[in-house]
Amino acid sequence: MAASSRSRFLIRARRELAWLLVGLTLGFVLIPWGLYQVGLRTLGPYEGAGAEALYAVLLGDFLHGHLGAWLLLLGPFLLLMVCRLSVKSLWGTRK
Repeated sequence: MAASSRSRFLIRARRELAWLLVGLTLGFVLIPWGLYQVGLRTLGPYEGAGAEALYAVLLGDFLHGHLGAWLLLLGPFLLLMVCRLSVKSLWGTRK
C-alpha cells in the first residue's frame, strides 16, 4: 500500500471512528437521560428509583439481547449512518 493511500485510509478510519463515537454517545448517554427526564416529568419517578436504575435496567436488557434496548441504544448511530448514506448517494447522482 502506498504512503498516500495509507494516509487516506487512516484519515477515513479516524472519521468513521468519530461518527461511531458520536452515535454511541447519543445512544448510551443522551437518549436514556432524555427518556428519564421526560418520564420523570410526565409519569413520575422511575420505579421509585433514580436515573441509575433506568440505566441499569436498560443496559441489562441490552446485554440480554432485548430488541427494544438495542434499538434505543444503537438507534442514533444507525440513523446517522442512514443519513450519511442518503446524502452521499444524493451527491453521487448530481451532475
